[in-house]
Amino acid sequence: MGGSPVHRGRTLHKIIGLLFVAIMGKKSLAKRKTAIVERIILTGDEQLLAAIEGVLKGSSGYCLSADQVRSLDASVARYLRGEGQRYAWSEVEKRALRPAKPLASR
Repeated sequence: MGGSPVHRGRTLHKIIGLLFVAIMGKKSLAKRKTAIVERIILTGDEQLLAAIEGVLKGSSGYCLSADQVRSLDASVARYLRGEGQRYAWSEVEKRALRPAKPLASR
């Protein structure tokens, strides 16, 4: 290493600081992984497990129940037959921008 002893000391200090952050970050990552694995082991939620599997396989992570799939298929079929409700783009924008209703009133 070239330069003055003070410069070398500062550089060494920076390197040690970066190594500390890297090591502690890895330790934190290991703790996070352990916590996630523990939560997975303790869960009984099939949909959560299916979502985790989907994410790990690289899919979107969205999982629909069989009832939701049937409802969506029926909705698409009505739309394709021309029976579904249609909206102008301005109406879609207006509806999308209005505040959501609380879950209790849905």
